[in-house]
Amino acid sequence: MKKLLWLGMGMVVSAATWAAEPLARRVTADEFRAAGLDKLSPAELAQLDALFQKYGAEKASPAMSGAVAAEPAARQAEIEAAQQQAAARVAAAEARARKAETEAAAAREAAQSAKAEQKKAEEGFLAKAKKVLVSPGTKVEVMATETEIDGWFDGWDATTTWRMADGSFWRVENKPAAYQAKRVKNPKVKIYPAAVTGYWLEFVDLDYKLRVRQVK
Repeated sequence: MKKLLWLGMGMVVSAATWAAEPLARRVTADEFRAAGLDKLSPAELAQLDALFQKYGAEKASPAMSGAVAAEPAARQAEIEAAQQQAAARVAAAEARARKAETEAAAAREAAQSAKAEQKKAEEGFLAKAKKVLVSPGTKVEVMATETEIDGWFDGWDATTTWRMADGSFWRVENKPAAYQAKRVKNPKVKIYPAAVTGYWLEFVDLDYKLRVRQVK
């Protein structure tokens, strides 16, 4: 663009310089006589040169105007292209931010839902074994929750977890010795709080109990 501008300005300067030359120097001697210019007085020739200079400059000015006007148009095109690129980058950043926000909201909702389910399960079991305030020395009989194992039972090891018929899950606590029993389906059990902390799981038909903890 700058090269075009300088070229246009050079053309204007050349045209203006040529228009400023006296007419007698811009034509040959034969052309000067053939046009009858040799019959003019010096004053008339000077007036004629002045006319050529005036209208020659006017003819040169449009070329300069076109060259100068071309640069702002090209500059405007560059500015618009840069604005479009910036707008595209901003739109992409906003899309990434919206996606991250949606994923974070989904994670928060899932965590809250899991917490609510756990609390509901705990409250459901505790509702069956209500705590009461008693005087020191009073003998208290703890009410047990009676249910049954949902499925087959053939013993346990240090990592065994059972699902009960009421939907709760209980895991073996304190890593007891492994025990192998006759395979039975849906054996009845009792679950009740221990004297200090934790719970006992008693197998009614086996006359055996072990420490457990609720996992769900």
